[in-house]
Parts: sequence; C-alpha cells; structure tokens
Amino acid sequence: MLVIFIGKPGSGKDTICRKLSEKHKWPLIVTGDLLREESKKETDLGKKIAPILARGELVKDEIVIEIIGNKLFELKENEIILLNGCPRTLRQAILLDEKLSILGMDIGKVIELSISDKTSMERLILRRYCPVCGRIYNLKFSPPKEDEICDEDKAKLIQREDDKEEVIKHRLKRFYDEITGIIEYYSKKGVIVTVDAERSVDDIASEVENIILKDF
Repeated sequence: MLVIFIGKPGSGKDTICRKLSEKHKWPLIVTGDLLREESKKETDLGKKIAPILARGELVKDEIVIEIIGNKLFELKENEIILLNGCPRTLRQAILLDEKLSILGMDIGKVIELSISDKTSMERLILRRYCPVCGRIYNLKFSPPKEDEICDEDKAKLIQREDDKEEVIKHRLKRFYDEITGIIEYYSKKGVIVTVDAERSVDDIASEVENIILKDF
C-alpha cells in the first residue's frame, strides 16, 4: 500500500513521514532527495536531471514519475510505503496511477496535512537547518539549545533561500494553483483523508498512524 502525503509548505509532511518511517521501518520516498541522488549518478536520467536542478527549474513530470517508479519497483514487496513530495501537479497524479498499475500496486491513502497560510508562513520563516548533518529546527517550535547552533555538530544553522517571505508567498500561490485538481482527483477515488496539522507533532503522527494501520 502506497501512502501519499500532500499539504502546504510547512505543513510538516517531512517531519511526520520520517517519524513514522523510523518507528515502523516503513520505507520512505522523498521526491526531492530522490532527484538529487539520481542527479549525482552517471545514468541517462541523472545526466538529464543535474542541469535542470542546477538551474533551479522543475523536473518534467514524466522524469519525476519514472524515477519514483524505479524506486517503487525496488520496494514493492513492502506492505506500506510512504511517499512525500509527489504529486505536485494533477498530471503527476495521473502518471503516478499509470505507473502503479504497471507495477501492480495501489494507493491506500492520501494524507492531506492541513494548515493555514499564516501557520505556513510562520513555520517556514523561522525554519533553520544544519548544513553539516541536515537536521531541521524551528526557532520558535523546536529551537536548538544554543541560539542558531546545531545541537549535533555545533555548526551554524542557515536559512534556506526558499524559506524567505517572498519565496514562500510564491510557493503558496503555486500550491493553490495545483492542489484543487489533485484533491478532486483523489476525492473521487475515495482515498484522501484531511488531518489537522496545526497541532503538536506527536498528536498529528498518532492520528496519521491510526489512519494507515486501520486498513491492516
């Protein structure tokens, strides 16, 4: 069963996915990580992706789904697989369904983590990450012990370019441009569940966990 996570920037998709993946040993596919990993390889796909990512452009839907499909093929014997970062467009949702059909797999649930625009903005503007170990902090909700210094390796935390206010506004607009069609698509399939993501991480993770395990 494939469990897909969608939601606004800052809704906690990555945090919840990783928490559940670590607890249950469920494989986690993070689309952005997968694209970056592939771009470093000397494969035909890697050579196509690397210059696109270097220019800061979006990778074509067909390429995104091909890479995800390759990873799903590797993991298809697992009962539950988590997917974060796809689909970002209705076309990706349709192409993903076609790929799953070829692989003989199904979408079990689509989890929509719901937050307000205000919460999205607040969480992302205050988000910082460690350039050494990759750990993510929030200066208000989950701050480091020492101001803007990583707890793990004492590196200076940095703010990602896409976590700045003007970029966040653009990301939210792009989200709204695409999300309506995606939600309608999965609603017709009867697989989408909306979860209030304004609460604590533990409360959200517990609800999502129950939703997934209900089918087992």
